[in-house]
Amino acid sequence: MKLDTVSLSLHTDYIINHNKTNYNHSQIRKPNGAVIDNYSLVTKSFGFESVCVNETYDYANLKFNSKILKDNYYKGICLETLDQIIDEIENHGLKLDPAFLDDSNIKMVHITDDISVLQHPAIYINALNNLIAPKFYKTVYDEGITFNEAIKNEKLYITVYGKEYQIKQDRRFFKAYPRQIDYFKNKLRVETKLSTRKTIHKHLDSYTLPEILASDSPNAHFLDKVIENQLSFPSIFSCGNISCTEEKNLIYSKYLFDLYNGNRKAIVKHIKNRLSIGTNPTYQLKQLDSYLAIIANSEDLFLKDNLNELRSKLLIVDRVAA
Repeated sequence: MKLDTVSLSLHTDYIINHNKTNYNHSQIRKPNGAVIDNYSLVTKSFGFESVCVNETYDYANLKFNSKILKDNYYKGICLETLDQIIDEIENHGLKLDPAFLDDSNIKMVHITDDISVLQHPAIYINALNNLIAPKFYKTVYDEGITFNEAIKNEKLYITVYGKEYQIKQDRRFFKAYPRQIDYFKNKLRVETKLSTRKTIHKHLDSYTLPEILASDSPNAHFLDKVIENQLSFPSIFSCGNISCTEEKNLIYSKYLFDLYNGNRKAIVKHIKNRLSIGTNPTYQLKQLDSYLAIIANSEDLFLKDNLNELRSKLLIVDRVAA
């Protein structure tokens, strides 16, 4: 598995040496008279989002991304690059016993896969945008699309995007390490953010960074949760094969689809407003999703091909990594 960003906490017992030259010292005085000594990395450097050492409560928080690897940025945070990451942390004044990797509290990870695709990334983003994805909140932006799982806790946050936009936005890094630009040509990145310790345990069943990195990437499985069973719906639909009631429901769904420009959230609100107070809309929404998926996927015969290519490339990446 490859990660782009990691946030973790470790006990200060694993700190062999702390050179405080590049750290800002602050003291926080609590109402009970306690004084908290905290050291925060102030040196601006690629990949270091935050490094804080709390000497009062004996813990250190580190958050870094794969730009810490410089010329090896394209490899991401993986088993192969852990030694370099430890060295880079030491270069910024914090020498750690490598044993911390097996005893740190992993608080957040971004799981990434970079896929070589046959067409421009926008083609695949458009295909994903045609998904109904009822269990996710969908947001489309210029260079990508996000799916935020519609549950309260331990949810997935999936982003699919082309790297061209980031290369344009972060010119300082890619000017310093131009070889990275060639690697990301014709690549689509699938990235899943697991933002809490509970979410990591739920989806990865792993407790340490080496355990996580030794596992297969779950991004193909996560993408299947977004796609669900929509690839099984027919691209060409004949009303001659359905009942009169189903035909009426399909026509009504098509009307709502056009009225709200495919915005499921707006369509659901419309249906709920038409139901009597206290009526559970579960059955109606289940029917709606099946019809909306048929309508959306029949708009373009190539959508399924693009989604199937995306899924198959993710599975290939997983097998190669394994």
